[in-house]
Amino acid sequence: MRVRNRYRRTISRLFGRRLVKLEPQSPLISFTFDDFPHSAASIGAAILEQNGIRATYYVSLGLVDHDLPAGKAFSLDDLMRVADMGHELGCHTFDHRHSWETRPALFEASMAENRKALKEIIPSAEFETHSYPIASPRPGTKMRAAKYFACCRGGGETHNAGITDANEL
Repeated sequence: MRVRNRYRRTISRLFGRRLVKLEPQSPLISFTFDDFPHSAASIGAAILEQNGIRATYYVSLGLVDHDLPAGKAFSLDDLMRVADMGHELGCHTFDHRHSWETRPALFEASMAENRKALKEIIPSAEFETHSYPIASPRPGTKMRAAKYFACCRGGGETHNAGITDANEL
């Protein structure tokens, strides 16, 4: 399993890339909530708000009000509240699709379904960024996601500076 996962991460890192040069003038940090548990809207947003900070909430609209490993998922009220507070809403596929095990065409359809569902809930909202659920994405998935998003976030904690892959930050 470890060898398989390392292979997938390596293939994902090397192919389907969209290289950009990032030269921030000062250090940056981003706060993100994948899967968007209710606590991220109720507790996390309040903490960030106290400090004048905004986050990106990666949304899988097919998970509304579901039970997640991290607790109860977000509600539509949570979604509206964080959007009204000025937080970014990012795409996490509609069905929370596994980024490697899902065929690229099906993964793309789930991204499109999530975008359509967001428009029905908040007509003025757009997903500008994407976060790959569960695992590193297939190169074909990265290339498809690039058609819709300014950048896509992969897993792991690292810095992004110099020449980096906008399809898997």
